[in-house]
Amino acid sequence: MSDVLSASSLFLAVIGLLYSSWYPEVSAALRARAKNSFREDNLQIIQDVKEAYQFRALPLAASSLLLVIILLPDFFKIVFQSVTSLLSEGLGAVKHYNAVDTLFSVMLIICVLFTIHLVNLTTKVRAHYKELDKLGG
Repeated sequence: MSDVLSASSLFLAVIGLLYSSWYPEVSAALRARAKNSFREDNLQIIQDVKEAYQFRALPLAASSLLLVIILLPDFFKIVFQSVTSLLSEGLGAVKHYNAVDTLFSVMLIICVLFTIHLVNLTTKVRAHYKELDKLGG
């Protein structure tokens, strides 16, 4: 399990690094406003928002979601074993405590929360892009 924790932590660190370097572009895309109601006058803004969606927000959300999907079976196994041990042994189940499993579980919960944030952010950028793309011309 420690190998899985190490690998998943490394993957999450890479996602976090990309997030920290790409967030300014994604945030700028959300703040971007059309100059006027003519699509042709806003082509660069529309393109910038589209690229922030396609090449920044969407890959971050997808990779984070992929990590959660990969790790969920191990998480459920840990929770099932813990609950089973607790129900059968009561407080004596503490002798089966495993810090690596606990850290893995906490890391996954943080990853789930981060994924929710990224999916929400991606959804907002996509909606903003669609709104800009519908400008008249």
